[in-house]
Amino acid sequence: MDPIQDCDAIKKIEDFKDLTRTDENLRKIGSSILNKILSRGFYKWHPNVLKNVSVSGSFSEGATVARFFKKNSEFDDELNREIEIDIEFTTIKINSNLKNFVEDIPSKYGFVKIRADMEMLMAANIGWDISKHKVQEYLPKFCTNGYLQPFKIKTFALEKTKIKDDTYKEKFIELFFAVVYNEKVSKISTQKKEVVTNASVAADFYVQVKNRNVLFVSYDFVILFEIGWWPDIALEWKNRARNWPTQSIINDLTNSCFIIAKSTASDKFDAESYTWRYSFSNIERVLISMCSSQQNLVYLIFKAMFYKWIKPISSTQVFSFVVKNIMLKACEDYSPEHQIWNESYKSTKEALVYLFLQAHTAFEIGKLEYYFINKINIIESVEPVIKENIKVQILSIVNNFEMHFFLNVSQVNTVVEDMIEKIKAFDKILNKANSGNYSDFLNLEFLVKNFDFLLNKNTLSLYEELIKSTAEKKLKEIVDTEVSIVTAKVQKEVQNITKTIQDEVAKASSSIGTLAVPTKASNILNEIQLLTNKTDNITKAGKKFSKLFR
Repeated sequence: MDPIQDCDAIKKIEDFKDLTRTDENLRKIGSSILNKILSRGFYKWHPNVLKNVSVSGSFSEGATVARFFKKNSEFDDELNREIEIDIEFTTIKINSNLKNFVEDIPSKYGFVKIRADMEMLMAANIGWDISKHKVQEYLPKFCTNGYLQPFKIKTFALEKTKIKDDTYKEKFIELFFAVVYNEKVSKISTQKKEVVTNASVAADFYVQVKNRNVLFVSYDFVILFEIGWWPDIALEWKNRARNWPTQSIINDLTNSCFIIAKSTASDKFDAESYTWRYSFSNIERVLISMCSSQQNLVYLIFKAMFYKWIKPISSTQVFSFVVKNIMLKACEDYSPEHQIWNESYKSTKEALVYLFLQAHTAFEIGKLEYYFINKINIIESVEPVIKENIKVQILSIVNNFEMHFFLNVSQVNTVVEDMIEKIKAFDKILNKANSGNYSDFLNLEFLVKNFDFLLNKNTLSLYEELIKSTAEKKLKEIVDTEVSIVTAKVQKEVQNITKTIQDEVAKASSSIGTLAVPTKASNILNEIQLLTNKTDNITKAGKKFSKLFR
């Protein structure tokens, strides 16, 4: 590489470092909003919902902006403005005393069947507000011959969480985006699609402003069961020799495991299937959080180049899960202190070439071991012609590295930074709405701008709710304020009167001696006590009255 090209490469590394920081900011503000939405949406069913509901995938692990490098013709500049969110719901915990309810399937490595009855499910409940009556009602819907059926459970969950065809919710979402993008609501559109996938209940939608796509949001609700032991099929991962992390950390991570509502590829849409799969996403999050800043940088670049050059070969058979598996194995083989993770451009390039060559070897032999269960081949279902095309593309990347490395990083960074500002605006509006303040939707400028939209029957119904809620909140604030003022005045007067009388009693006592207090003074003190009691009653009555408007 000539000196000029070398300088350009170093500058590109700095651009990627900036993007890594932007990626972190995006995930931080995004996770904050998601936690608020999840807490508000599910607190009725669990007192500590965030303990058992968590954000997973790249939105929690990092490198989520890598998917922006994938070409997407739905956007004017073809940058894939996609936010992908995975939300895991841990619904039950099967402790070791119930271990016999989980049965490994010998012919399908990593997959299990789960027996269930009402007593087992109630014993495994981890705080979700569900009665025996409800379990009795729902269990026959997704449990046949005593075994839980993942596809039926996901279909049931889809019906419970569905937003599409719920006009009220759809209009409310459009109102939010109208305020964020400072546009008329009639110019905002969200084209939503909700389906059951192999592993989750999934939904996605484009946000359109004036018929132009500005954002693509996809999210997956993933149903998990926690188990209180480490599965035998993953013992090789627990016990194998490694350079990272320490065995002590591995031991801490392997006290429990999870099972996901995911069937094999052949029966993923089979409603009668009993097949579930072990999941290690919680450990993936921990391991990636332990990586060094240089490892995180390499991971982001590797994933970005994968989305740019490999993913387009087949959107249905090529997944970024390949990238994560290869990266985790490389981190295990080469600890953060190894020279392959040095921060120079030379070391960064060597690390990336190494990772791509690992991918090439996998597609050449037709096998890439699942990081946690080495008997599972995660590229087994990829067609031979796709494997060949991937191999050719990888060799092109390795042999012409700089040409493939010089991506439009600055452009992506600018787009993501703008997205962060929009998300911050969304967060601000959400905070106000959560506290009952709907001023962003009720101010005169917004109402005048959207007068035509307000003529819609469904919109009028929505606004009636907002106005009613706002009016009740304002009335409550007025009552609270007035009660507080009156109570404070009464208490102050009582204190003044009490002090005056006590002073008079003290004077009278000193003038006639300490052995007797005039009867009149005692009567006055009794009157003070009665007045104090009445004041307390007034205060309590005021608080009760105030609660009527909460």
